[in-house]
Amino acid sequence: MKHKYLICTLILAFLINPQIKAGETKVGTSAANFMKIEVGARASALGGAFVSISNDLTSMYWNPAGLANYNSISAQIEHLQLYAGIVHNFGGLSIPLGSDLTIGLNAIYLTSGDIEITTESQWDGTGQFYEVSNMSLGVSVAKKMTDRLLVGLNLKYLRESISRNSASSFAADFGLLLHTDIYGLNIGMNLSNVGPPMKMSGIDMQFQSEPDHQGLFNAPAELITEEWAMPTTFRMGLSAEIIGAKGDIIKSDKSTLLSSVDLSSAVDYNLKSNIGIEYVFDEQFSIRSGYRIGYSESSFSAGAGVKIIIGGLGLFAFDYSYSDFGVFDGVHRFGIMISQ
Repeated sequence: MKHKYLICTLILAFLINPQIKAGETKVGTSAANFMKIEVGARASALGGAFVSISNDLTSMYWNPAGLANYNSISAQIEHLQLYAGIVHNFGGLSIPLGSDLTIGLNAIYLTSGDIEITTESQWDGTGQFYEVSNMSLGVSVAKKMTDRLLVGLNLKYLRESISRNSASSFAADFGLLLHTDIYGLNIGMNLSNVGPPMKMSGIDMQFQSEPDHQGLFNAPAELITEEWAMPTTFRMGLSAEIIGAKGDIIKSDKSTLLSSVDLSSAVDYNLKSNIGIEYVFDEQFSIRSGYRIGYSESSFSAGAGVKIIIGGLGLFAFDYSYSDFGVFDGVHRFGIMISQ
């Protein structure tokens, strides 16, 4: 039975066909696309192959079941500087309620910064500015059903705004995490962004209608906008310790080599896959690398991390990652976590 699990892991990790045939594309047909931006320097360094690992506070994004791994108060912040001045931030807080139940708070905020308004007659700018901003505020709860099975739920409020127009909705994420204790194998599943559609409205949609040739029908009017579906996504992943105290392949008390693979499918894109690997020495120093298959621009990523104990504060962790974005500039992520 153990060999069957190992064979399945290897098949998924190394034999995924990158030449998946694309059918009719649905790119750009959903709202709240900022929720597709990866959260966390560690997860990003692993190429986004994190749904079966989910053992930091970004699990509230990747797989809320992983929040149940925390039995102490913890806080984490992540910062991402994207191209064109776009900034993406994440913050999370976990509070244990007993040994088997943990609740968490999480927030994601993306902003474009100031964008100068241009017109047909003032193409070099009017001197006025507007901003695009997106926000997610969530509450998570995770429970250990057994010592191997974890389940989680994240409920969130989403809001997108462009200048004086906005759209909002609520959504839910459902997660499951299974520790098999077979070759250090973990199985994770997450169904995210399940909720009603979003519709943009606001002052900029309102205007005064043009009169006809008789001067009639000069009345207030409003542009009609359509509803857009949430970016509902299903992820499934496997991870295994090739080297480590939990693994059955190569035992080591000082070194850990973790491999992971994810498959994801969403309402507005075809099947994608993510592969990652992480080496940890003495539970303190980490180096990571990952690769994304089926993405239009993002591909390779790498990063590192360090954990130290600070007296009076507890565990302090710092993570960094770099991700290649093809024709765009590469992006850097930074993350800090403190756990008592």
